[in-house]
This record gives sequence, structure tokens and C-alpha cells, in this order.
Amino acid sequence: MIIVRLNGGLGNQLFQYAAAFALARKNGSALKIDLSAFDFQRGSNDTIRAPDILQFSVTAPVASVAEADAQRNPLGIVSRGTRFVRQRILKQYHSDWHPEILSLKGAIYLEGYFQCEKYFIDYLNPLLLELSLRPSLAAELELLRQRIDSLSNPVSLHVRRGDYVSDRRISALHNICTADYYHRALAELKGRVGEFNLVVFSDDVTWVQENLALDNKSLYISGRQTSSGGILSAPQELFLMSRCKHHIISNSTFSWWGAYLNRRSDKIVVAPGLWNRSKIDSHMNILPPSWLRLSVS
Repeated sequence: MIIVRLNGGLGNQLFQYAAAFALARKNGSALKIDLSAFDFQRGSNDTIRAPDILQFSVTAPVASVAEADAQRNPLGIVSRGTRFVRQRILKQYHSDWHPEILSLKGAIYLEGYFQCEKYFIDYLNPLLLELSLRPSLAAELELLRQRIDSLSNPVSLHVRRGDYVSDRRISALHNICTADYYHRALAELKGRVGEFNLVVFSDDVTWVQENLALDNKSLYISGRQTSSGGILSAPQELFLMSRCKHHIISNSTFSWWGAYLNRRSDKIVVAPGLWNRSKIDSHMNILPPSWLRLSVS
């Protein structure tokens, strides 16, 4: 059996699930998900996350606490010590492409980030069924979906702010996509596809409106209500993002998946050429080869 530890935001959860799903298919193994990280984080200084992946049609059941602990720590304190050294001292988080992961066999506790399509590209078709929004949640988006689909050339623009600017440590690594990047990305895309209709997704709409001077016809999605009256969830926003024809993404796994789940063969995805400033996990393999890398300072 394979048990995968899910943690972080929705984009991270999708990468983790995708890698584990592919490995389980490759090995003919059962797959379960460990959600204990979402209980552990409560009360910490980190951004509070939720297991949003459960809003998708994932079929892997949730592992019990006992199951997850037994597979994560088969040697008890020795396993915990090994993991401490690997993660806290050696900083090994399996963030980029590590092909040895796909050679693992037997009872596996999978822990990492696995931010590269090479982990799951061979099992993409069945994976996409797992990563479809649950029908009841998709039904709440029908009017918004129709509105995006009615646009002649919809382009998603994702602006990630949040802890990328509010947390000094995170900002030093990830505060990369400035207003200049978005202006150049918009110009680059216009030069390639002509006129388009902009569909905006952001956790800081005010910043977008004050700094990007977008066309007043731009359609802002984030913060809108569903037909049932609730605010759009992250998975629902991701679904709507994937309905666009082309994409301008930030260095965010959320918008990565919004663009990736759009399976149009003629899509253009503009992405920052620099994903972060880490010297350890530079994410050289996170962008698919066909995506357009735009230089950033």
C-alpha cells in the first residue's frame, strides 16, 4: 500500500496526490491519503490550510491515524530521526524531479512536493478523472462557466500575493511576479494571440486594480458567489481558470494547475522563468516544455 502525506495549499496537494496516484498505478498498489498535517498545523504561525483536494473526485480513501503512523515510522524513533535529518538538516523535500521516486516498491509512505509533470504524465488520463470537480460543486458554477465560455478569447491572469508579500521569509524567496512581469506577460500574449478577454483570479484584487491598470471589461472571478450563495472555493476557482483558453500564471502551484488542467492543445501559458530564489530547490523542472518562460529580475 502507498500512503501519501498531503499538506500545503491546493496546488501542493494536487502535485502530491498526482505523484502518489501514478506510483500506485505503476506498482498495482492500493493508495490512501494521510490528512494529519492539516490537524498538526492548527495553532502554528503558518497559513492555515484545508484539504481542499477532497472537493475533487479523488477515489483514494483517507488513512487512519494508526495506518499512517505505522507506515511513516516503521522503525519508531529511528524513522523520526532519519526524517528530521533529511528534512531539517539536509533540506530534502523532493520538490523538483527525482526519478528514483518512481522506482519505489512495497509499503511506501510518500512525503514531499513532487512539482513536476514527469511523475504522473504516463497516467494522465485516469488522473484527470480524479482531478475533476465534484458534480455538485461544478453545478454551482454553471452561470460563471457559461460566461467564461461565451468570451471569444478568454485568458486567465493569476496574481498571488498573500504570504508572498506579508511574510518576510517567504517574500525573500517567492515575491517575484511584479507589476512589470504582468505588463510584459500581457504584451507578450497580445502579440501572439491578438485581442483577448481577461479573466482575473487573485487573493488581492485591490492590488491588481491599483497596479495593473487592466481593461475595465476584465472579468474578476475571485471573491464571487456561487449560485448557492457561498463564496467560491479554491477548487471552484481552479475549475473556472481551466476553462480559459490561454493563461498568465504566477510562480504559484495553484495557477500552475489552473493552466495545466486546461487540456487544449493550442493553449499558450506564460509563466515566470524564475520560480523562486532558493539555491536548494530551484524547481528547474516545474514548467512543462511547451510553456513560455518570461524573464524576471
